[in-house]
Amino acid sequence: MPDSTSEFDPRFDPRFQPGFDPEVHSEQSRGPRDSPTEAPTVADSNDEVPVVDADDLAHGGALDGDEHEAMDAAAAPPRSGVVLMLRNPFVWTIVVLGVGLVAWSLTAYSSAIETTASIFSGAIGRSDETMTEYASAQFAIGIAPFTLVVGILALVGVVFFAAVTWWRERAAQR
Repeated sequence: MPDSTSEFDPRFDPRFQPGFDPEVHSEQSRGPRDSPTEAPTVADSNDEVPVVDADDLAHGGALDGDEHEAMDAAAAPPRSGVVLMLRNPFVWTIVVLGVGLVAWSLTAYSSAIETTASIFSGAIGRSDETMTEYASAQFAIGIAPFTLVVGILALVGVVFFAAVTWWRERAAQR
């Protein structure tokens, strides 16, 4: 019988090339097995690419058993999503920025109201310094409510992210 693998590119596995027929080419590309009735294994020793049957991919198949093997007692237990979320530096950065924005907006707004009240009551005289204080107070009065909202939304977003992570982990345990 002529070599039927000569039409295939030798750099690649013939099973993944056009024209491959498992009936004709399977024995030549896979190599001999111990017995012809042996069920296909997850990976043949002669193959570089593992051979996986559809039954192995189904729930409860051979590949599923590998994922659920008993853990080694010396190995560290897997970390939960909540623990990983608490170790995430980006989450902590958002928390710190959110708290900072809320704190700044509250203090800046109250300081701006006090400054504006003292300017209008006549406690501070008219000068260039007074005009600068008035302008910065008006800026703070204008921007502080928005920074308060952004800070609160950032904190609510972190709480929402934590809740989703916790819920996903809880649902996975069921």
